[in-house]
Amino acid sequence: FTSVGGITRNYAAAVGTDGTLTSWNPNLNDGVNAIAVSGSTVYIGGDFTTVGGITRNRAAAVGTDGVLTSWNPNLGSYVNAIGVLGSTVYLGGDFTTVGGTARNYAAAVGTDGTLSTSWNPNLNGAVFAIGVSGSSVYLGGEFRTAGGTPRNRAAAVGTDGTLTSWNPNLDSSVSAIGVLGSTVYLGGGFTSVGGTTRNYAAAVGTDGTLSSWNPNLNNSVLAIGVSGSTVYLGGNFTSVGGTTRNYAAAVGTDGTLLSAWPSGVATPPSAPPAPTAVAGDGAATVTVAAGSGSTPASFTVTASPGGRTCTVTGTAGSCIVTGLTNGTSYTFTATATNADGTSSSSAASNAVTPTAVSNAVTPTPTAPVNTFTIKSLKGSAQSITAQLKLPGAGKVVLVGTTRRSTPRATELAKKAATMIVCTARKTVAKAGKLTIICRLTAKARAANKTQSLTVRLVTTFTPTGGTAKSVTRTLVLKKTWYRPEPVTG
Repeated sequence: FTSVGGITRNYAAAVGTDGTLTSWNPNLNDGVNAIAVSGSTVYIGGDFTTVGGITRNRAAAVGTDGVLTSWNPNLGSYVNAIGVLGSTVYLGGDFTTVGGTARNYAAAVGTDGTLSTSWNPNLNGAVFAIGVSGSSVYLGGEFRTAGGTPRNRAAAVGTDGTLTSWNPNLDSSVSAIGVLGSTVYLGGGFTSVGGTTRNYAAAVGTDGTLSSWNPNLNNSVLAIGVSGSTVYLGGNFTSVGGTTRNYAAAVGTDGTLLSAWPSGVATPPSAPPAPTAVAGDGAATVTVAAGSGSTPASFTVTASPGGRTCTVTGTAGSCIVTGLTNGTSYTFTATATNADGTSSSSAASNAVTPTAVSNAVTPTPTAPVNTFTIKSLKGSAQSITAQLKLPGAGKVVLVGTTRRSTPRATELAKKAATMIVCTARKTVAKAGKLTIICRLTAKARAANKTQSLTVRLVTTFTPTGGTAKSVTRTLVLKKTWYRPEPVTG
């Protein structure tokens, strides 16, 4: 973001618990991926290279009074995760150097700015999440080894730098970690832990034992917060254990799904505005829209007199009330419904009188017009971020591909091989702006280390009840760095 409530704040801001924007304003030149607060200091990590116009490569510390400190690790690439334990700040990301010293994807820097010489997990892939507890630092990401020892996507390293035996062994990436007592909660793109099914979230004891805690989500988790006896989850999912939860949910440490969070209480939609009606032959087409409250899933339109009804699915649209008497004046009201209940009735529509028409054709609702646009695209070493403008509810799918030369293709066919760079999908409930992140596959990131990739990104939006539309854009992911693969054996 670059503004909060219409006031300029570039990529970082502080808002009071009463909703008031504070004067704290680091003014960065690029995105923030991680924040950790310790005492009166806010540690920030991300893609930025300046803070308030002063050079700070991917990590900085800003006082709660807004003053930039001298702490300056100077990393060679992006920071994705930060954890603070005592006088040590643990960093994870895509970097391979810290202050010019080799540190592959994870490092420890003192609050005095000194790089730890003993703490060096030496991972072989990116870190997306860090959790600190006691004398252990829990790491999650896309790595497969730590210090040359197999650790699939999660590992624990002591504060003394020793790799522990903790080894969940996940089948895909870990994006979020939360530690509560003797339990480590994991979220990401995985569907199994140690060979046991766990869809996108799991709990593993600090002794390495997989817990029975199993929310069973239908899509990836990007963030976890733990407090008391509750685990808060955020991500791309729309159901938890088969129950609708759109993008956020709260699950007890006993595995019980909490109801109606994040609102905390059931929130049926507010009464919709008065509908509009157009008369037909023994029928009327009635158009409805959402009110200012929570998002509806459907509307019920009722005619007066007679009580004839029709239903609109989605956040807005029209339906046809049939069986009306020609020559009789009718008005229509509407109620809105979602998973939490049904609203009160709207005010009455305009009055219409159905009339017999020779060879009359019953009106049909107009399918939604697919006018979605791509506002911007941004590529980095780990993802492609698209900002879209959507005309209404529907589904968005992103698929990025590239054609890169392979040694065999060059030798035999002189052709390029097609490779999937990233995929992402999301269901949206209403019109507006949408930011969607398409994370690069491990193969794409590996290829991008040695060569720039020209990516063909196809974005498809299918409106609810309408026709899909695809837009193709091309962008170049510049080569990130060259680092020879370690020689084994």
